[in-house]
This record gives sequence, C-alpha cells and structure tokens, in this order.
Amino acid sequence: MNALTINKTARTANKWLEADQIIAERFGKAAFNAEFRLLLLLLPVECVSIKQAFLQCALSNRAFYLLILALKERKIITVAPDSKDRRVKLIRLEPQARAHLDAIVSHLA
Repeated sequence: MNALTINKTARTANKWLEADQIIAERFGKAAFNAEFRLLLLLLPVECVSIKQAFLQCALSNRAFYLLILALKERKIITVAPDSKDRRVKLIRLEPQARAHLDAIVSHLA
C-alpha cells in the first residue's frame, strides 16, 4: 500500500469518527459501537494510549477493559507498555487486522 492510499484511508477513518461524534451529539446515540470506534481510531496511527482509547470509546471502565480483553483474545490488538514511559500502555492493531481494515476502509472510501 502506497503513502497516498494510507493517507486516504486515514482521512476516511477520521471522517467516519467525526461523523459518529456528530451523530452522537445530535441524536444522543453514536452510530458505531465502541469496538468499531476503537478500530477506526487505531487505523491511521501506529498506536494509541489506553487513556486515549478509553476516552474515544465512551464506555465504563469495566466495559472498556472487557472490550480490550476480547480484542486481545481475538488477536486484533496488542497492549504493551510504552518504551518511553512504562506507566503508559499502548494499544496497537495486529498486522493482519490492520491489513483487513485497510482493505475495507479503502474500498469504501
């Protein structure tokens, strides 16, 4: 995948997140579930912190950590300490999951 396709995919993922936020503000309920919002958040970047992901998903602590555990068990994401700040944990898409999401988002873009 070339840089132009990656940028287009990132822009599309960000537009979907923005649209979901607007829908949530106007209608009181998001269009996408928390799992999909997290995957869209991870798609254009290498990784995000647990805190960033938690804020984007708008779930309770327990529901968020159950979501993270389920995605880890299904080998969609990995969670590891940040090499610069061991207090921070980073979430990354597994390469195969990223490839599938890239293909889907670029097809729909």
